[in-house]
Amino acid sequence: MTVNNRPSRRGQRPQLPSLKPLSYAVLCVMHGLMPLHAMALPSDALPSNGQISAGSGSINQSGAVLDVTQNSQKLIATWDSFNIGSGAQVNFHQPNASAAALNRVLSSDASKIFGQLNANGQVYLINPSGVLFGGSAAVNVGGLVASALDIADSDFLAGRLHFQGNGSGAAVMNQGSIRAADGGSVALLGAQVRNEGTVVAKMGSVVLGGGEKVTLDYHGDGLINLQVDEAALGASVLNQGLLQAHGGTVIMSARASDAMLSKVVNNEGVIEATSLQQRNGRIVLDGGDSGVVASSGVLDASGRSAGERGGEVTLVGEYVGLFDDARIDASGDAGGGTVLLGGDYQGTGPLHQASATHMGENARIEADALDSGDGGKVILWATDSTQFHGHISVIGSGEHGTGGLVETSAHFLDATGRVNLSAASGQGGTWLLDPRNITVVAGCTLCNAPPGRVAGNLCFASGNGCAARGGDLFQ
Repeated sequence: MTVNNRPSRRGQRPQLPSLKPLSYAVLCVMHGLMPLHAMALPSDALPSNGQISAGSGSINQSGAVLDVTQNSQKLIATWDSFNIGSGAQVNFHQPNASAAALNRVLSSDASKIFGQLNANGQVYLINPSGVLFGGSAAVNVGGLVASALDIADSDFLAGRLHFQGNGSGAAVMNQGSIRAADGGSVALLGAQVRNEGTVVAKMGSVVLGGGEKVTLDYHGDGLINLQVDEAALGASVLNQGLLQAHGGTVIMSARASDAMLSKVVNNEGVIEATSLQQRNGRIVLDGGDSGVVASSGVLDASGRSAGERGGEVTLVGEYVGLFDDARIDASGDAGGGTVLLGGDYQGTGPLHQASATHMGENARIEADALDSGDGGKVILWATDSTQFHGHISVIGSGEHGTGGLVETSAHFLDATGRVNLSAASGQGGTWLLDPRNITVVAGCTLCNAPPGRVAGNLCFASGNGCAARGGDLFQ
């Protein structure tokens, strides 16, 4: 263990708000979502009055099936409405997987997708009034962008994916099943974005963006990056279902101009970006410099197949918290991955540094080497206050593997959690505690770890600017 004292960043112990689970009721009543639920839709409903305004192709309807045949690499079509009933189907026949069709809705009604949407290429559905994928929705596409933020035709045709809202605060919500082809991507964009269903993009990207202006950037490896360029009033992103991108990236990001404890990036469900074919997964929850980021669900970036390493999990915002039975797994067969909450090691690097970071007593972070290699890196960082009450494990494995690195640091540190830095080789890892000041007291009765499993009986008394009241160290 390493203890490193440093000067206070702000002089006095800060007066911080209590970090508690979010007010989910507030998130449930997001602008635009309640009317989406309330409006009925005939089972055979289809998009109406489609007109091709750029590119070449044709639109044909037969009964409850609508076919869009795209001849050019890019196509733009306008629609009076774009709805798909539970018994209806829309098919896009495109030249190849990278061909893109932008569908712009002109009416003031939100789009409701309850049936099937199929495409072999990229489909963009742009409706400033909002988009709902109902529980019966089945979307199977090369890639999808469903957005309540608009994009100019010229930007789309030029490959500039800049999206901008109109201040309406419209939402995008998924309760159904959305699947992209391998290496494809799914992007849900709006002032508020909510997933209660399943979104899958194997070897690709799943991104949920909440704000007034958003930019998507495609990388050469097929993955996309999401940047929220401007905040929106009441912006929020919430996952209560499954977001899955094995061998790829999952990003949830929002910027709220009226940032409050109820206006956040929030995961209550399961996010999986496990390693696949030697490609590590990456999960990012980003609330910007004034938002709250919280998870009470599962974030899985593990790599459990032979030779795989754990991936990366990053949670950044003004306040960052793991609540209830939250779990983060970045373990790997050949080595642990990286978990960053509130910042990077000792506050270095470009990540925004949280003012407060919290890990509840039932929360768990694992970045173990499962068969061989070194344990991973887990950082709990804040400029003002870090509360660490859970369990962190960075175990090393194999003949030469060492235990990993754990840091729990802030001006005001409350550390009662358990840290496992052990390794089969006997080469334990490092636990860095970096408050303003700390006192280590021998024989403190606050330590209740099982006998024989603790290398150093560590208990911390209240000190100047620090209340690290007791932690269990396994080496």
